[in-house]
Amino acid sequence: MDFTALDVATLQSIDPGYFIGWGTLSLLVAGIAQGKGRSGFGWWIGALLLGPVALFFLVLTDRKEGAAKGD
Repeated sequence: MDFTALDVATLQSIDPGYFIGWGTLSLLVAGIAQGKGRSGFGWWIGALLLGPVALFFLVLTDRKEGAAKGD
């Protein structure tokens, strides 16, 4: 199997649920990032590219100094 290029048939054969789940995960990561005082947009882009890996790194990061804490 050649993984060098994705053709239209390959993309059409992927279950749409994966795209919906990946997009939902990216929005979740953006929300968590904003809650930690970080760039929601930057983390959203990162999550679109890295998915669960971005969430893992975000969970490991500390809250930014001066960020409001939600009680």
